[in-house]
Amino acid sequence: MASSTISLSNVYQLSILMPRQQVNKLQMFPDILKQKLLKEVTNKLFIQKRMAMASLMRKLANQFQINQRIMLRLESLQQNEIIY
Repeated sequence: MASSTISLSNVYQLSILMPRQQVNKLQMFPDILKQKLLKEVTNKLFIQKRMAMASLMRKLANQFQINQRIMLRLESLQQNEIIY
C-alpha cells in the first residue's frame, strides 16, 4: 500500500527534476552561446548606429557654425554698404 501512494518528494522529482534531466546538457550550452552571440551582435549594431548618429550630429553642428559665420559676415558687409 505504501508503494502505491504518491509522496510529496515523488511529485517534486517528477514535476521539477525530471524535465531538467531530460534536457541534454550539451544542447543547453550551444543555446546559451547562441543567445549570447545574438545579444552581442545586437549590441554592436546599436553601438554602430549611435556612433553614426553622433558623427552626423557633429557634422551638422559644424555646418551650422560655418553657416552662422557666413551669415554674420554677410550682415556686416550689408551694414557697411548701407553706411557708405
